[in-house]
Amino acid sequence: MPTKGQTKFDQLEIVEFARKYLLEIITIQNEQFRRLLGNEYDIPVDLVEAFEDAANTYMDLSTIVELSAVIRERHQKCMNINPQAD
Repeated sequence: MPTKGQTKFDQLEIVEFARKYLLEIITIQNEQFRRLLGNEYDIPVDLVEAFEDAANTYMDLSTIVELSAVIRERHQKCMNINPQAD
């Protein structure tokens, strides 16, 4: 069972991972909007791929956040069952 310090470290890792993904999403979206505003009639294949990459990144981030919540909930339940464990 992780110690309080390890749990805090794990949370910091998750936050850093989420921050990295969000920065990637912002970069992709900025490029998408730049291209869309540049030429509204011709949408290149690489722009479609960029939209797909952004969607996949959102899905990955959603999965990470969901798993983090499940792990935190299970850890909390274990701590409540055995309050002597640290």
